[in-house]
Amino acid sequence: MQATILCSRGLGELAAREIEAVVGVKAQILLPQITDRLVSFDASLEGIAKCAYRSQLAQSVLILLGRSSHPQDTQSALEGLVVNADISLLADDKSFCVRVEKVEWDAFPSQELERLTGELMLKRKSLKVNLKDPDFLVKLIVTPSELLLCLDTAKDDLSKRDYKIFSGADPFKATTAAGFALFAGFDHKKVVVDLLCGAGLLGIESALIAQGRSPHFFHKERFLFSRWAIDIDWDEQFDLWDRDIKERPLNLRSLDANNRNVESGKKNAKIAGVIKSISFARIDPQWLDVKFEESSVDLLYALVNLPGRTPKDVDKWYDEFFYQGEFILKSSATAALLTRQPELAKPFAQKRRFKFHKELQIFQGGDSWTALAWKCAK
Repeated sequence: MQATILCSRGLGELAAREIEAVVGVKAQILLPQITDRLVSFDASLEGIAKCAYRSQLAQSVLILLGRSSHPQDTQSALEGLVVNADISLLADDKSFCVRVEKVEWDAFPSQELERLTGELMLKRKSLKVNLKDPDFLVKLIVTPSELLLCLDTAKDDLSKRDYKIFSGADPFKATTAAGFALFAGFDHKKVVVDLLCGAGLLGIESALIAQGRSPHFFHKERFLFSRWAIDIDWDEQFDLWDRDIKERPLNLRSLDANNRNVESGKKNAKIAGVIKSISFARIDPQWLDVKFEESSVDLLYALVNLPGRTPKDVDKWYDEFFYQGEFILKSSATAALLTRQPELAKPFAQKRRFKFHKELQIFQGGDSWTALAWKCAK
């Protein structure tokens, strides 16, 4: 079967690597000339379901039922797409609904496309409409060049996290945090310091990566594939996937100068099931060289969110990040930041012994964040 992951803009290449690690198959950007938000791969239904369960970067994991070119006449293209699509997975007398996802295109009302697609589906299958809790969620992906008719493996957005209860003013999505952790080179063998724990997202998503634990471990009911009339014991499959979890010890410190953030991070980590893997502590950045030995850390990273800080205070934070990083990081170790203002961070790295390594733009809706990484060159 052909499947497609829908992810945030900027995460496509990282999502392809995640698919290869989780499912063991090659993945690639589906429409590289248009967007990196769609990543395709071929796998068995069990492999696609495992990807949906384990992925930390996906917004949706979709089974591709059909695809067609997208000329100016969207309605005619849609009719041809649905008529020729392979909808054998959809069992008669089950319920369904249609949702539209527009990718780099917005020239036709979504509700009208949903209505048209639903009517065309009902001509081919004896299905019942259920907009609130369907057995089958049909997704129409609309891009400037192609239409994709898909079947969603889950009933809601996989980028949401049920552990994110105590979030305060933290603006980050969990998928952004997970993508940034992979970008920064997080590894369970490394000594890692998160210098702005906020609501704990970066530490939690890093711990989930290290353990091989699904971010949906406690909410398996969100996956629609478990309802489909297929000769697969899904409870057995979930048990099989969960056996991959490695409750390994991590040297992962999640720090913050704000005690409220530290407590929020602890509570969220407990809900996520990774509290034993993360050491939370309140500490001001200027005390890092007291708490850590020289050249003892492999990765220093942070999701930079400093609300209410004056420009002078923001500059001071960046200066302290690289000053302390130069001391505690090993030679060739990594310092990484996710920030809305990369131009503020770069001069402070240049003042210290850091060599610029790489950069990546990650989008949350219309908001652009920049991931930056340096190697310690001492």
